[in-house]
Amino acid sequence: MASRTKRKTIRQPNSSSLPGSSSQQQSTPEVPRFVYPLNPRIYFEDEANLKTFLERFVPRKIVIPRYVDLVEFERNQDFESVLSKLRSSGLLNVVTIRETQVPFDYIKAFYASLIFKHRGSQFVVTAKFCGKEVVVTSSELNSMFGMSNSGGEITTVNNDQNPWYDFDERKCWEAMDFTPQFNSSKRPMVSGMTPPQRLLQYIYSYILRGRVGNHPQMSKDDSMLIYAILKPIPINWGKFILTYMNFCRAKKRALPYPLLVTHILKQKGFEFTTAEMTNDTPFWRIRVEIVTRAQNVDDDSSDDDDDVVAPTQKHPISYRGRVSLPMLYDAMQGLQTSLDNLKIQQAIHGYNLNQLLVKSGEHWVVPSMDALEPYMYHGSSSSQDTTTYQETQGIVADDAADDEEDEMDEE
Repeated sequence: MASRTKRKTIRQPNSSSLPGSSSQQQSTPEVPRFVYPLNPRIYFEDEANLKTFLERFVPRKIVIPRYVDLVEFERNQDFESVLSKLRSSGLLNVVTIRETQVPFDYIKAFYASLIFKHRGSQFVVTAKFCGKEVVVTSSELNSMFGMSNSGGEITTVNNDQNPWYDFDERKCWEAMDFTPQFNSSKRPMVSGMTPPQRLLQYIYSYILRGRVGNHPQMSKDDSMLIYAILKPIPINWGKFILTYMNFCRAKKRALPYPLLVTHILKQKGFEFTTAEMTNDTPFWRIRVEIVTRAQNVDDDSSDDDDDVVAPTQKHPISYRGRVSLPMLYDAMQGLQTSLDNLKIQQAIHGYNLNQLLVKSGEHWVVPSMDALEPYMYHGSSSSQDTTTYQETQGIVADDAADDEEDEMDEE
């Protein structure tokens, strides 16, 4: 049975009912609520924002949450050189954020309504949804995690005054004491890294520049990030994080910083129910065992989904005999996204049908199961299966196109 979406309004409490208020009645404008059909607690005050959320962000992937198990790494002196660099920059407090539950739908709503601004020397992001306005400045982010509020930016803008323009990546490899191998695209690969180097690789590719795939390959942006951390070079990391948020949002990439955004939303007064949360899993935690084991795996296929192009690709997918939890997790996230899209479409059809009935002077009727029996699906239908398959493939194909664009950008 098709479900319905409903536009709701909230009436603000009349000022006369508040302590110390005048007894004279004052009219208060109604605040519109355009609700998310699958969770009415998520809503927007502008219908266009809800449409953007449904069409552009509900289908979007979220980068797998990852955090560094600091206690475990601090017990091993081999990693102290990397940890000390992260401490001095303040980034250690960012990469060790742990949230045992993450509200994926709220994270997507945050990015759907996100606006990026320059305010003097500050970078600011604002997001308005669920009756709250979230404002985060680069200085606030720096203060929250103990990062410097001064310093430059990492950018490849073509400017003679920009020290990062035409950056020589060999500086990064020298700072890492790493001699990379190269793939067919002449990009450096992470195979052969030592455990401390591998820890850096996990931090930049899963957290600071989090992405869904392409982890075995280092981009130029990755090299600049590592060089800035190891040298070290003063960077306004609050600006870096907010800029990357906006970049991924605009470029239709997987949405980054799920643990950081969850932490920020809680700081801004959001409360979530258990049903709205996704529980953490063991592979969210970056452990010594993972970076040590990865040293002996040349293709890095043991810990992520880098070999997977898309479920719709023509050539068989080769996992080289390994299927990891992150691979399954990402596949399940894709299936859940497809299911959510189907539920939303069902709700929209139900809503539109109800509108037509109301216009015709009819009322919405919930029929009995006996009345529905002639319309129930029985057995298998090749035509119905084909239609459902094509609709699902269309959703997956859009995700695959985004991933392909991301990989081209990385190169």
